Amino acid sequence: MTADHVALTAADTVEPALNTPIAANETVSIIRNGIHTQSVAQTIVMPTQYIADSNLSYVRMRRSDRSRQEVLTYQVDVQNGQVVSQTLIKQSSRFSRLLR
Repeated sequence: MTADHVALTAADTVEPALNTPIAANETVSIIRNGIHTQSVAQTIVMPTQYIADSNLSYVRMRRSDRSRQEVLTYQVDVQNGQVVSQTLIKQSSRFSRLLR
């Protein structure tokens, strides 16, 4: 672990154990226990609007060529490698381009 500059905390668990000899191409897992933050970004495309005009015999369609980028930030509590709670701590949105 020190050769790869991985810093472990007292709450971390390593599998296989640190004193186990490791063969070539063997996988080592580090389980970070405790509270972390995690951000998830998603793009939401704005829906098409249909506008009924009582003076006209048809429905106008207004399409949006903008989308919304939403970033959700969670506080995640991990114990023994399992997520035990996830709390939304911040939600931010950003629009791109305007309606035509």
